[in-house]
Amino acid sequence: MVDMLPFPNVTAKRPEEQVAELTGYLIQFKETLEFILTNISKENLSVDLLRTLESLGADIAKSNEERTDAMAQMASKALTVPDVINSAAFRAALDREYRFSVNFETGNLEYTKEM
Repeated sequence: MVDMLPFPNVTAKRPEEQVAELTGYLIQFKETLEFILTNISKENLSVDLLRTLESLGADIAKSNEERTDAMAQMASKALTVPDVINSAAFRAALDREYRFSVNFETGNLEYTKEM
């Protein structure tokens, strides 16, 4: 692998010359770093990072689609109680916040709020 950001090579003996060498190194380092950062592309990313970014993109697209659908339903006033009850968001909220059970002695559906 090519070392794109090498360590400085200071060969001068006098402090003034060492400062000049380090200043030159820092200028070159800055330019190289700017080039690297402005040329990041899919080809430069690790496979794991690429998968993570693609997954995040899919999640964002799905969320945007759900939000667009919800807004369209609200705009057309077609949102009904069954739409809400059968929605994935409502089911997820129930699963996070409540535990349901059937009392077989009374036949009643009972629930408790999760803490």
